[in-house]
Amino acid sequence: GNVSTLTFTIDNTASSIAATSLDFTDNLPAGMVVASPANASTTCTGGTLTANAGTSTITYTGGTVAAASSCTISVDITSSVAGAHVNTTGDLTSSLGNSGTASDTLTVVDTLGIGKTFVNDPVLAGATVDLQFTITNGDLSNGATGISFSDDLDATLTGLVAIGLPISDVCGIGSQISGTNLLTFTGGILAAGTSCSFTITLQVPVGAAVGDYLNTTSSVTGSILALPVVEAPATDTLMIRTSATIPSSPSSPSNSSNLAPNINVFDPAISKLGVLVPGQLGVQGEVLEWILTVSNTGTAVGTNVVVSDTLNPDLQIDSVNAPNATVNINGQTVTVTYATLNVGETVQFSIFTTVLNGAIVNNTACVNADNQGVEECATSVPIRELPSTGETPRWAYATIVGLGLLGLSMLVVLLKAKGLKALFED
Repeated sequence: GNVSTLTFTIDNTASSIAATSLDFTDNLPAGMVVASPANASTTCTGGTLTANAGTSTITYTGGTVAAASSCTISVDITSSVAGAHVNTTGDLTSSLGNSGTASDTLTVVDTLGIGKTFVNDPVLAGATVDLQFTITNGDLSNGATGISFSDDLDATLTGLVAIGLPISDVCGIGSQISGTNLLTFTGGILAAGTSCSFTITLQVPVGAAVGDYLNTTSSVTGSILALPVVEAPATDTLMIRTSATIPSSPSSPSNSSNLAPNINVFDPAISKLGVLVPGQLGVQGEVLEWILTVSNTGTAVGTNVVVSDTLNPDLQIDSVNAPNATVNINGQTVTVTYATLNVGETVQFSIFTTVLNGAIVNNTACVNADNQGVEECATSVPIRELPSTGETPRWAYATIVGLGLLGLSMLVVLLKAKGLKALFED
């Protein structure tokens, strides 16, 4: 998904004669295309350079390189497919003859994802709350090392601090989460296609006001195949409430007439993942499966649980597979309704779409229920181009749970590309 500059060098330094009528074509390997913008340029004299954004062919014709000199052609490219991509051009021809091909390899890695949830809020001021982090290595072939991130609790709520830290080996041997009001995670290690989760306890300040407090981590960083990876932060909302709005636990006393009434609130967690259907290509016209998972992590049964997903107009809605639910499609909005969602129950359904346009695809999903309260929504990180792997990643089948009271999050794995150079010898 990132941009790399592909540079061709035409070397005529050993010749005392200028080379004219320079001509070559480079058909990029599968999954690699000219970036937008292409930023195509050349230092060669004259000629026509063709490199259209979104295409997989680069051509240069009719150029000249002076005697005893060299010139370059540069084009920005991008790839949506992880792996080592060998790029070999066609022959370079000119007035001096056929100079053969050039070849080089572009290494593309998948990326890291991070999610977080306050697993047992809402809470009272002065109480403790558990905060769970989940880190995922989306690269199915290569391990990730040096994973790190930070979380400024004080920026969320002054006086909110972690207790019981540091904790070691939480995500690979040598990893550690430490700090009080500023959490620091370092040294994370994940094998290909795996994830880790760890939970810490936070102390809510006694004087905290009732309200919702958004907590956001830093970007998560690491290294895959010695390439630096930097990905989007994780967010969740800490909810502080009065005793009248927090469900009582089974062991809570209920025989005192002085106790405020308890209102049991449905506590959903929702996650979303976009993956390719096996056999489909990562181009316009592919089929993309959106997998949504909803879990009841609270103490009350959810009633009339409605999950709504308004899809980008660049996606054609083909079908919805939602067992034991009522499905309605209205324009670009899909609603899936479950009559009830029991405590501890998890449901999963899929929305199948066809990509009509390869532009940036955003997707927002929301969850609500009769006894939930305020509807919560989240928007996915944009997917610029979809992976043309032809297979569904293993992590597509992982159920992400415990994403917080009334919480909503998404996991989208993006791809990284690094430099590529090719050299023509004359």
